[in-house]
Amino acid sequence: MLTVSDMKGVKDILAAMAQYEEEISALYALCAERWPQDRDLWLTMSKDELVHAERLRWLSHLLEENPGQFELGRPFNRIAINTAISGVKKRREEIKNGFCPQEQAMAIARDIEQSILESRYMEFLKTSNLEYVNTMRRLVEETGNHRKIIQQQLEKIIK
Repeated sequence: MLTVSDMKGVKDILAAMAQYEEEISALYALCAERWPQDRDLWLTMSKDELVHAERLRWLSHLLEENPGQFELGRPFNRIAINTAISGVKKRREEIKNGFCPQEQAMAIARDIEQSILESRYMEFLKTSNLEYVNTMRRLVEETGNHRKIIQQQLEKIIK
C-alpha cells in the first residue's frame, strides 16, 4: 500500500511521464511539418503520444481514488525523466533548425520508442486494478507498434 509520501512521488512521476509524452508528440508534429511526404505517419504518432499523456494523467486520478490497490514497483527517477525530456527538446531544436536529416529523425524516433523509459511503464506500480493494468498494457503495446512502424520507415529510407 502506498504511503502519503509515496502517493506524492508517484503522482509527480506520472505527471513527468505525461510531459515526456507531450514532448515526443511535439517532436513528431515538427517532423510532420519538416517531411510532408511522411506527414500522416508523423501526425498519427504525434496524436498517439497525446493520448498516452492523457492516459497517464487519468491513471494519476485512478491512483488517487484507489490508493490501497497500488504498491511501488520499479522506481522511476524524476531526474532521468527530466533528462529524457531535455533530450527530446534538443532534438526538436535540431530538426527545427535543419540540422537533422530525415533518416536521423527516424532513428531518433526509434530510439525514443525503444528507450527504457518507454518500455518499462508496466513495472512502475504493482496492482491488481484492471483499469490501470489494461491502460498500461495499451501504452506499452502502442509504443511497440510505433517502434515497428518507425523501423519499417527507416528501412525504406536507407534503401
